Amino acid sequence: MNDSDPRIVNIKISGRDYNLKARDAENEEFIRKAAALIDKKVGELRAANPGKNEVDLLTFVSINICVNYFASRRKLASLEEELKVLDSELDSYLSKY
Repeated sequence: MNDSDPRIVNIKISGRDYNLKARDAENEEFIRKAAALIDKKVGELRAANPGKNEVDLLTFVSINICVNYFASRRKLASLEEELKVLDSELDSYLSKY
């Protein structure tokens, strides 16, 4: 199998098996890491909220992951802007010598 050929990735989340297609080895790795994170977070929420059903638990996990995603994107944008400023300052400094 060529590394660029789609492959089926078997994952388990909250006791349920899923078969997903991965574009390549890197995508497969990300799918497996995402599934492991979701499964871990659902387990933590289930332990803290024994009466909640699976849909509620998965919804809460999805919202939490998305909130973290958006916070990370905002932080990345801020760091990229800071890097541009520092790069400009460095160029300015170096051009004097």
